[in-house]
Amino acid sequence: MAGMRDFAILFVHLIVTLARLARPGGLRSVVAESVLVRHQLLILNRGRKRSPNLRAADRIIAGLCTSVHALSACPAFRHRSEGKCCNCGSGSVAV
Repeated sequence: MAGMRDFAILFVHLIVTLARLARPGGLRSVVAESVLVRHQLLILNRGRKRSPNLRAADRIIAGLCTSVHALSACPAFRHRSEGKCCNCGSGSVAV
């Protein structure tokens, strides 16, 4: 039953695509949609870098180190929106 439904949907898409091809600029429209869908599939299927699983103690230590660095090494830390220290250029942001 589901196979027949999928076949009907595929047939309707074929008819709609043929109708779009018949219009002026139809080939461009169909190719552009195809490229867009392919790009979306690439983005959805690409791997993501995951952060390591940290214990609560590890997260606290990392937060303290970041805070100490921001207070001691970068006293003139002004540009929080840029996410950079003013003197050392590291990416730490004071919390």
